[in-house]
Amino acid sequence: MRSIPQSGALLVLSLAILATAVPARASSPLDGRIANGLPTQQYPSTGYLILPGALGVGFCSGVLIGCQTFLTAAHCICTDDSGTTFTGADCIQKHPELLNPAGKDVFLQNAGNFAVQSIAVDPDFDFGVRGDFAVLKLKTTVTGVAPSPLDTTARPASGSSGTIVGFGLSGGNAFDVGIKRAGKVVTSTCPTNLVPDSTHVCWAYETPLGAPGTDSDTCEGDSGGPLFVDLGQGPVLAGITSGGDTNCVPTDHSFDADVFVHRAFLTAAGGADLGSASCGGLLAAGGAGTSVVTGSGTLSATTTLKRFTVNVPAGTERLRVTLNNTADSDFDLYIRQGANATPTVNDCKSESGLYPDACDILSPAPGPWNVLVLRADGNGDFQMTATLYAERTVTPGPCIPSDTATCLGAGGRFKVEATWKTGAGAAGPAHAVPLTTDSGYLWFFDANNVEAIVKVLDACSFSGHFWVFAGGLTNVETTLTVTDTQAGVVRTYFNPQNTAFQPLQDTAAFATCP
Repeated sequence: MRSIPQSGALLVLSLAILATAVPARASSPLDGRIANGLPTQQYPSTGYLILPGALGVGFCSGVLIGCQTFLTAAHCICTDDSGTTFTGADCIQKHPELLNPAGKDVFLQNAGNFAVQSIAVDPDFDFGVRGDFAVLKLKTTVTGVAPSPLDTTARPASGSSGTIVGFGLSGGNAFDVGIKRAGKVVTSTCPTNLVPDSTHVCWAYETPLGAPGTDSDTCEGDSGGPLFVDLGQGPVLAGITSGGDTNCVPTDHSFDADVFVHRAFLTAAGGADLGSASCGGLLAAGGAGTSVVTGSGTLSATTTLKRFTVNVPAGTERLRVTLNNTADSDFDLYIRQGANATPTVNDCKSESGLYPDACDILSPAPGPWNVLVLRADGNGDFQMTATLYAERTVTPGPCIPSDTATCLGAGGRFKVEATWKTGAGAAGPAHAVPLTTDSGYLWFFDANNVEAIVKVLDACSFSGHFWVFAGGLTNVETTLTVTDTQAGVVRTYFNPQNTAFQPLQDTAAFATCP
């Protein structure tokens, strides 16, 4: 959804792509454009927002700015099914139904799908004037993705080089929303008859165009997506896609809401969740200790499946595989170790209809894993993203028990710790209490209230691994960490907020047998 003012008036078009209302159609292969951009499976913090409505499912892009905070454009939220966009004040006071988070989900290629818990719109929002920002709090913490830092240094000067990223159309006449693309832009002064330069970051998309990826533009579906600019200390989020004055074709003057100008609202709405370098105890996708394997293609009635192989090295803590495709297509995801996956024989499957698919595998066995992308309905393009997180290591040393750590299994070499976080934002370390040489329990708020039980078993004689089992009596967000202090290997297990603690049976946790 990128809204377009025309003929001097700020006319907001209904540009949320309606996946359920549009018939399946043939889609051109990935042709390398956001508009004149390049397909990408980089920029882990960039995702998209799924917006259910009376006329179908709409899409906007956005960016993760905190472990549980996603930023998109206010007009993605404050536009009703008739295409009318309301100011922030009217959206909040007169149309609170638009702020209802029910059914809204955020997708990130390296993390999966996350339900929205609450929505805050800038009360000063007035499309094409100021404040095109909506801050979404997610129900659960995103793990394994580093949030993007906000620009709190200075406004990007005219002539600054930036990168735009989004899941929108590759051009005004295309229907390929749902594929991530990126491209370069050079900022310029905003035209005085378009939007105020004081509250926006602009650029001109005009002929002659440079090569794809070097001279790009945003289009419908890119609304809410990021503009990254390096102001001297690495890329920061400088703008959020808002609109333009033509339908993504030269000459288009595009405008982004300026993050620095509106930093007070953004930092207040994001709160203490902003500023994290990593989330949920996992390494950050794209950084040290992680690798990403990508695949893409086009499925149709004549080409109904594609297979990929992901080679998992020894010492991999987690394998995540996601699938996103063009919005009018329904493709499914199946994964299997060592042999071809099928819908009936697999180690993980995801059949999410028009929504993205995701699989998350703990302690995957080393060797080849087969990924099957299978057409269920429709025709279109897809992106498969496999993220491998290497096991984390620490300096070996003795396990020393304390109020927040207990030492279990194999002579007490495995240190068990945990942290908790409530929906209200309170957080702290768990208290760890031993029960037997192999098992212990955790409590958070009251010593008489057991929250989880953990067991580390020596199964080396018949499986070649130490096992980690856990069970919980809580729905509070919990990050459980088990460290083999003898080998210096760490395993992290995460239970989301407002989710019953899921039984954990990691029978490949530690291949560090004597």
